[in-house]
Amino acid sequence: MSVCRNLEELQTLLSQRLPAWSDPRDFINIAAAWRGTTVARGTFLLLNSHYLPLVPRIRLAVDCSIVLWALAQPGLASDGAAEAQLGPALLQHLVEPRELSNILLALKGLQLGSEQAELVAAVAAEGMRRGFDGYDPQALSNSAWALAQMSSEIGLDVPAWQRQWFAAAAEAARRPGAMAGAKPQAWSNLLYALALVRQQPPPELFDASTDVFTANGNVQDCTNTLWAMAVLQLRHAGLEAAFRNRLGELLQRDPECAVCSVHVRM
Repeated sequence: MSVCRNLEELQTLLSQRLPAWSDPRDFINIAAAWRGTTVARGTFLLLNSHYLPLVPRIRLAVDCSIVLWALAQPGLASDGAAEAQLGPALLQHLVEPRELSNILLALKGLQLGSEQAELVAAVAAEGMRRGFDGYDPQALSNSAWALAQMSSEIGLDVPAWQRQWFAAAAEAARRPGAMAGAKPQAWSNLLYALALVRQQPPPELFDASTDVFTANGNVQDCTNTLWAMAVLQLRHAGLEAAFRNRLGELLQRDPECAVCSVHVRM
């Protein structure tokens, strides 16, 4: 086993060994080891150029996500052709809509929206590039909710690319069958996200969600959607009637939830 005493020796060793490596796991293990360390940029770019041809052989989503994480680290980005191709190739390979949604949820949960802004943009852009094809209601609504929350937490004006993303997501949601089987929480998260970024939803979304809230909406989902409608200054007679009936029914079952009904996520 060779022992490298510094980054220069590591880069020399990699230059010698890389041509013989053919298993993506060899590169993944090195990428994982980068967490919390300072890596020579030349070494990073060297790995990039050799990893790109192996992307079609990747079989695990984690083998994409670890390298995507490494690509997002400060100081490692460049304008190299290999790196410019590697990020999109990883996002397109073995990354299902649910995985893209989970990446955004994870970045939001870890409060990395600002620190990892480039990764957030890349993941969101990949969903829009696909036209949100294959997104089920949960993946679409969770993606919108996470992206809107990160934008709100940063406190800056919503950038143009995000406005385009939310407009495209709203259009995708109103496609026939796109929200079929959606639970009230999915509708609530989607409409709440659109309200956070002040994106007017198509009227069809309210028409489609009315029956869902009437039958299964809980206090949180109903009040969050009412808040979204208030922020966007929208009225919908059918949905408002559904909320009145549903909240009245819930309050009769459990009077204590009247307290919950006034707490809306802001």
